[in-house]
Amino acid sequence: MIMQRQESEVSEKSSARSEMTDAVIDEMSEIVREAMGCCPAWSIKERMAYAARALGIEFRRVRGLYYKEARAILAHEADRLRAWRHDYIAREAAAAKLRLTILEERQKALKEKKDAMDMAR
Repeated sequence: MIMQRQESEVSEKSSARSEMTDAVIDEMSEIVREAMGCCPAWSIKERMAYAARALGIEFRRVRGLYYKEARAILAHEADRLRAWRHDYIAREAAAAKLRLTILEERQKALKEKKDAMDMAR
């Protein structure tokens, strides 16, 4: 009876660890796909090579994460990929703010031009 309970507890712990590992692998796969997403016209292999360079990891590792074939993720590797994602999001947000500012300035200039044309009539 005690042996069965211990086996059950070990099985539950193993299952919880497996789910956590799966969640981390899913997260790392998502980051790899984000790194690959920059050039949709390229082949998968070219995009994987680009992601490997951007993330600072080997092509084989990118491929394994992309297809979720990785068995484990080392903490330093997960930290590196998460840091890349953080920086990537910050860069994308800054670029979006810049584009918005440019569009607002263009819109303002067009409005001023329209107002000037209306006043001339």
